[in-house]
Amino acid sequence: VMVVSPGPGEGKSTTTANLAACYAELGDRVIVIDLDSRRQKLHRFLGASQHPHLENIGTINDPRIDLDAVMQDSAIPGVKFISSPASDDRPGEALVATRAAISEARERADVIILDTPPLLLTNSAFDLMDYADAVLLLAKDAHTKRAAAERGARTRRGTCVTPTSGRSRRMKAVGRKVRPNCR
Repeated sequence: VMVVSPGPGEGKSTTTANLAACYAELGDRVIVIDLDSRRQKLHRFLGASQHPHLENIGTINDPRIDLDAVMQDSAIPGVKFISSPASDDRPGEALVATRAAISEARERADVIILDTPPLLLTNSAFDLMDYADAVLLLAKDAHTKRAAAERGARTRRGTCVTPTSGRSRRMKAVGRKVRPNCR
């Protein structure tokens, strides 16, 4: 599950942590991967460290990830955490490492949740959408501009537009027939 929003401060990390806790409470093995190297805060919600960072120990053409070296337990039973790549100096390397980590994590977990940087500010989320089975697009009431939410909703079929505050039922159809409860 990829958690995205058009801009910063719309509840991606909070939603990711809560979603991970819900899946773990149901008995699923969960791995959460923080992909937002600019604003790393997910580790705090999960009671984990932001180190070690995810990195490719192979080459860009032959990526290898030592998932055991970067995966850590969180404060939530059943949830493992992987911190984002250390920097955006080499986005190609970070992308290759992330794809390799997702592929390897699929063998170890029932659910993988990706916390991404803002959708309309970087390409990171776009570049990894093919690796996600579902994309959860968050829109914060009185914060997310309608045009930004519509643009984000057009990025991938099957996106669920979810308001991050209770009163925002007016976001029920943003660009497509998508409702907040995604039924």
